[in-house]
Amino acid sequence: MKKLKNKKIVITILTIILIIFVFKFYFKIVGSYKERKTINHMIKTNYKKYDIVENIPRVSSTKNNDIPYIGILEIPKINLIKGLVDINDKNNNVDKNIQIIKSSTFPTIENGNLILAAHSGNNHNAYFKDLHKINVKDIIYIYYNNQKYIFKIVSRYNVKKNEVVIKRNINKTCITLITCDQERKGEQIVFIGELN
Repeated sequence: MKKLKNKKIVITILTIILIIFVFKFYFKIVGSYKERKTINHMIKTNYKKYDIVENIPRVSSTKNNDIPYIGILEIPKINLIKGLVDINDKNNNVDKNIQIIKSSTFPTIENGNLILAAHSGNNHNAYFKDLHKINVKDIIYIYYNNQKYIFKIVSRYNVKKNEVVIKRNINKTCITLITCDQERKGEQIVFIGELN
């Protein structure tokens, strides 16, 4: 009788854990879908190649609070579209978003470099989990300051995790993407793109 009671308690606990897991997973997927749908709609309705458009509107984040995105990163090769927040915003860190590194300049600055970093791996915040699939000649879009900027990847290389060196042409407007290399522990992959 006691074994049967213990078995029922274990089954009940496991069922509750399973229900919690399913709800967390469901809300993560639905929230991510809603954010992506909103950003996709914003791009399709507001941006045309090289056209000047209205200011970027506020876009709901996956936590259902409004984050004032100042721009959008789109990488078609890996099906990534993600809003970017201001450098000084509390949400500008790799644990919450794709981080704009402090020494960055935006594409409006000639010969500048927009440096973006994000986690790879399998976590909910691993926005660069598929970045390793990017190759030279792949295209990246930045939507910023009422303009669409097109970058072409010109190089990719690995560096030690705490010794990131950016090797770029200082006479070009560039974008740099940085994430951990999941195959080479202790290293990061750096991608350099130049404005087309």
